[in-house]
Amino acid sequence: MNDPISVLIVDDSESVRTYLRSILENTDYRVFDAAHGREGLEVFDRERPDIVLTDLEMPEMDGLTFIAELNIKYINVPVIVISGKGTLPIGIEAVRRGAWDYLIKPFDEEVLELTIRRTLERLRLQAENRRYREQLEERVQAQTRDLSEGRERYQRLLESVTSYVYTVSVEGGMPVETVHRPGCVKVTGFTGEEFVAAPDLWNRVVHPDDRPMVMGMTQRMLTAPANLDFEHRIFHKDGSIRWVKNTLVPSLDMEGALLSYDGIIADITGRKLAEEKLKRHMGNLAALHNIDQAISGSLDLGITLNVFMRETLMQLNIDAACVFLLDPHSLMLEYASGLGFATEQACFTPVRLADSFKGCSTWGHDNRFFCIIDSFEEAATPKTLIEQEGFKAFIGIPLIAKGQVKGVLEIFHRAPLNPDQEWLDFVEALAGQAAIALENAELYDSVQRSHSELLLAYDTTIVGWSRALDFRDMETEGHSQRVTDLTIRLAQAMGIGKDKLAHIRRGALLHDIGKLGVPDGILLKPGKLTDEEFEIMKRHTEIAFSILSPIEFLRPALDIPYYHHEKWNGSGYPRGLKGEVIPLAARIFTIVDVWDALCSDRPYRPAWPAEKAREYILNESGASFDPAIVKMFSTLIFQGKQPNERGR
Repeated sequence: MNDPISVLIVDDSESVRTYLRSILENTDYRVFDAAHGREGLEVFDRERPDIVLTDLEMPEMDGLTFIAELNIKYINVPVIVISGKGTLPIGIEAVRRGAWDYLIKPFDEEVLELTIRRTLERLRLQAENRRYREQLEERVQAQTRDLSEGRERYQRLLESVTSYVYTVSVEGGMPVETVHRPGCVKVTGFTGEEFVAAPDLWNRVVHPDDRPMVMGMTQRMLTAPANLDFEHRIFHKDGSIRWVKNTLVPSLDMEGALLSYDGIIADITGRKLAEEKLKRHMGNLAALHNIDQAISGSLDLGITLNVFMRETLMQLNIDAACVFLLDPHSLMLEYASGLGFATEQACFTPVRLADSFKGCSTWGHDNRFFCIIDSFEEAATPKTLIEQEGFKAFIGIPLIAKGQVKGVLEIFHRAPLNPDQEWLDFVEALAGQAAIALENAELYDSVQRSHSELLLAYDTTIVGWSRALDFRDMETEGHSQRVTDLTIRLAQAMGIGKDKLAHIRRGALLHDIGKLGVPDGILLKPGKLTDEEFEIMKRHTEIAFSILSPIEFLRPALDIPYYHHEKWNGSGYPRGLKGEVIPLAARIFTIVDVWDALCSDRPYRPAWPAEKAREYILNESGASFDPAIVKMFSTLIFQGKQPNERGR
C-alpha cells in the first residue's frame, strides 16, 4: 500500500494553516505545518514532505528566503506559493527562487486541489525521467565496464541491445566509419544497410532545427571525449517526427586518445509529448488565470482585452485575433481590440451580426464554433484585409454571456488550421472569459450610469431645498448659491481635492437647513434678537444635524451645516470648538458666509462696502477666523472679480 502524500504548510497565520489543514486532511494528505520559514526548514529536515505550501510575508524568515534555502539543501523541492500579493514581479521572483506554482489568496478548495494534482503530475514525470536517466546511465556504465574486458564481448552485447546503437570509428581526430546496429530500424524506420548506402542519410534524418546542436555534440566528442547525452528530433521513415535521447560513450586508448565512440539512441517521443501536453495545459491554465486577474483587477475594458489578446495569440499559437462588440440597438458588430495585424484598424468596418458568419461551417458544443478553413469567399470579413494579411484560415466564435451574444472573437492564421478537440475546448474557454469581461464592463457601465443619475437626482433635490430656504427668507434670496460658489473657489485655492469638493458644495447649499426649525417670528424679525430668541436661533445647527445625519449620502457634507458658527478662538457654537479642531470645510465656509452677509442688505442694516467688509474679516483673523484661510480669502477676493461685489 502506498504511503499518503505529505504536505508541509508554512504560513504565519494560524487560521490559514488550520483552513488548509482541514482541506488537505479531508483529501487524505498527511499534513505538517510551520509558522515561518526557519521553522519550515526544521520541519522539512525532520519529515521530508512531498510538497510544500508557503506564504511569502512571514516573520523570522520570509517565503522567498525559505524557498531559496530549501533549494540549496534539497534539489528541486515542489513548492507552491500561496500569497495575497498577486503581482507578476513577485511571482517571477518566487519561480526564480525555485517555486513550482503560485496561488493567489483567497482561493477555493478546487483550485488548491487542482494545483496540488498538477504539481504531483510534474513530480511523477520528473521521477520517471530520473529513473530513465538512471537506467540509461547504468546501461552505459555496464557497457563501459565490458569495454575493458574485450571488444568482442562488448560487440556481442551491443548487437543484443534492442535500442538503437551505432559505433563511430575515429582516426586522427576525425570520424571515418559509422556502423548502425539492427535496432536502428525500430527507432528510425531505416535499416543499417540503408545508412551504409547513403552516407548523408543520418544528417537528413536529424531535424534541421536540431542539426547544429547534434553536430556541436559530435564535435565535442571528437575534441574533448566524455560521456554526453542530449535530446533532439528525427524524421522517421514514415514521415513522422520522433524525439530521441542520444547518449555518446567514448572508447580511448592507453594514452587517452579517442579510438571510437558508441551512440545509444532511445525513443522518448511518448515522454516528450506528455511533457508538452502538461506544459500546454499549464500554459492554458496560466493564461486563463491571467485573464481572470485582468477582469477582476481592472475596470478598463481596453486593458482587459489587451491581456486577453496577448494570451490568446500565445497559447493558441495563431497569427492574429480581434474582438468585436455587439451594439444591442443596431445589431452591428464594431471593432474593439485586436493583435497581430499589419493593416490599420480602419479596415475593420462594422458588420451586421446576421452577416458575420455567412458561409461558415459549424463546429463545437451547441453550434458555438463557426469556422472557415482555407476559404473566405463567403465571409463578411473584408477581402482587402484578407489579401493584405495573407490569411488562410479563420475561426469566429460568438461571445455569449447569460444567453445573450455580447460580441464575437475572430481568429486568423496564415496557414491552414487543423484544430483537435482539446484546442477547440480551450478556444471555447477563452471565449467564455472574453464574454465575462464584456459582461463585467457592461455591468460596470450600467452601475456608473445609475450612480451618475442618482447623484444628479440628489444634487437637484439639494439645490431645490436651498432655493426653498432662500424663498422663506426673501431678504437673503440667492445667498445659498452665492456662498456655495465662493466656498468652492476658496476650497480649490486651498488645495482641497475634487472628491471632497462635492461634499463641500452640498454642505454649503444646505448650511441653513436647520432654520426650518426656527419660528418665523424669530427668523424674520427685523430688529435685534433677544437673548432668549438668540438661543433658539442657535439651535438651527443642531436641527441641521438631526435632519441630515440619518441620510447616509449627506453625512460627509455635515461639517458645514453643523460647525459653520464655530470660531477660531473657541467662542462659537454649538460645541465651542477651537482652532484646527474645527473641520476645515466649516472654517472655509464661515469666512465666506460672514462676507456675503456683510455685503448683502439685511432688514436691520444696509450692505457694507467691500473694503469695509474686508477690513472686518482681517480684524477677526485669529479670533473668529483661521488666519491662513483669511489670507487666502483676501488674496482670492481682491485679485479677481468677486461675484458678490456690487461696486460698493
